[in-house]
Amino acid sequence: MNGMVAKDKVQDILHKVKCFILDLDGTVYLGGNLVDGAIEFLEALEKNKIAFKFFTNNSSQNAKFYINKIHHMGYDVKENAMLLSNHVIIRHLQEAKPEKKVFLLGNEYLTSDFQNSNIHLVEEDPDIVVVGFDTTLAYEKVSKACKFIRAGAIFLGVHPDFNCPTEMALFPIADLYAP
Repeated sequence: MNGMVAKDKVQDILHKVKCFILDLDGTVYLGGNLVDGAIEFLEALEKNKIAFKFFTNNSSQNAKFYINKIHHMGYDVKENAMLLSNHVIIRHLQEAKPEKKVFLLGNEYLTSDFQNSNIHLVEEDPDIVVVGFDTTLAYEKVSKACKFIRAGAIFLGVHPDFNCPTEMALFPIADLYAP
């Protein structure tokens, strides 16, 4: 009987929820596998007409990559259901600082997202330094970023994580370099 009461309470709570924001890395999937129960949970949300969005603060890829990744794991994701930290920082820059020049520490996917959004990327004299996932990071890039920040550039991180969960271990990412 207690199990039935608990299930009823969960159903009542779920019917009050308007939208779930579901983290990806280590929550919906880990590495190349969905976590146990993920598809059943997503199908239950769909069945109950509860909206949900996938979110990741892992700026190492673009939305298309994550949509394909989840598809290959057995679940089809609509493009409008995917939100990345890349999108959030880009929108912030477009709305709050549209004319500012940006020095970006990020890999090709993050750089492409910035370029496709008409963010003014520069190698010298930026107004803002943005740090994201960057597997090409070298001492020269870090030195330039530090020089720009010391000269007054605003410092923004694409996300606040120090590491990313994977099947093998936690790997360092963007804000390892944050103050």
